[in-house]
Amino acid sequence: SPRIEYETKIEPLGKHYRIRALFPTSIRDGLIRHEIPFGIQERSPHEHVAQNWIDYADEDVGLALFNRGTPGNNVDDGTMLLSLFRAAAMEYKAPSAGSFNEGVAHTFQYAIMPHGSDRDVEIVRQGYAFNRPLVITKGGVSEFAQWNVAPDSVFISGLRRSGDTVFIRVYEATGATVKGAIRVPEGFGSYARADGLQRATEEFQRCDGSIPLELRGFEIGNFLLKEEE
Repeated sequence: SPRIEYETKIEPLGKHYRIRALFPTSIRDGLIRHEIPFGIQERSPHEHVAQNWIDYADEDVGLALFNRGTPGNNVDDGTMLLSLFRAAAMEYKAPSAGSFNEGVAHTFQYAIMPHGSDRDVEIVRQGYAFNRPLVITKGGVSEFAQWNVAPDSVFISGLRRSGDTVFIRVYEATGATVKGAIRVPEGFGSYARADGLQRATEEFQRCDGSIPLELRGFEIGNFLLKEEE
């Protein structure tokens, strides 16, 4: 893996403080971008919530910082910061002792990945891999293992049964207009575009092993598939 992973364990003691992980860089006046649901957003140096990662880069090099459930990130004078723990409370409003978690063990996991220019697809992929690691289990080859999508900047974000159909949601992750296809397992005879509530928005048409794709940057595509009768 190109990621450098970290694990920090603490047992909080005291109150009204914050613990952060800092990663100094040699980049100055770089571009700060955060992953948001189904996209990437350029943001200010102040602390913001990032879905899986924040990236700080200039035209040549950059550093991606991946979080796992600790989404508060920012950049200060070339240093990337990740908030791990806040012992914060409003004691003048309500009892707040539980907010400090004193004596409760905590474990935080995060990672970084240095990179060159034009690495958005790999950053998104590594963000998914870090937050959704493979789970080992016994069993046969699932039919869902045969699903695939192209080009690389399109990701599957949802796949599930929906009545007598299968619903699949994909999105373009880097902001580029693309053409491609979703490869589907054998046994599906037709497909139709759908809305976010899993309702077909057009007539079903024949599926010959793949669904053609044409997506604008950050566009979400929803589809329903019917099995052959």
